[in-house]
Amino acid sequence: DWGARLRREVPTTPIGNPEVLVFLMDETLDQLQRGLKRADRNWLRQSPSVAPHRDHCQCSLNPLLNYYATGELALRAVAGPVLGRKLEDVVLIFHALAQQEIQTLCSLCPRRAEPDCRLRAKA
Repeated sequence: DWGARLRREVPTTPIGNPEVLVFLMDETLDQLQRGLKRADRNWLRQSPSVAPHRDHCQCSLNPLLNYYATGELALRAVAGPVLGRKLEDVVLIFHALAQQEIQTLCSLCPRRAEPDCRLRAKA
């Protein structure tokens, strides 16, 4: 489901090609599983505020934005009926993972320091 959703998105950059990003999915799901094993109720209650994915990238060109957005939609569609109320705990961990990965890639972006980055990206 995730791969199908990702393939329907328009890539923002060449490295955002869905045919490349699908190879990250197994590792991302493994990281999510490890996060679920480590997380406890206290961590979930005290976890840092998780902002929407797009708030972590000034220019909106980070290829991980579509990757994690479609991943969340697939997670909700596939796991939601099985997990019920526990789904939100899983989504919170998924968001924390996404936030970390998006911020890491953005930290390497040469456009990050440009004040008009957002305006030029949307023009």
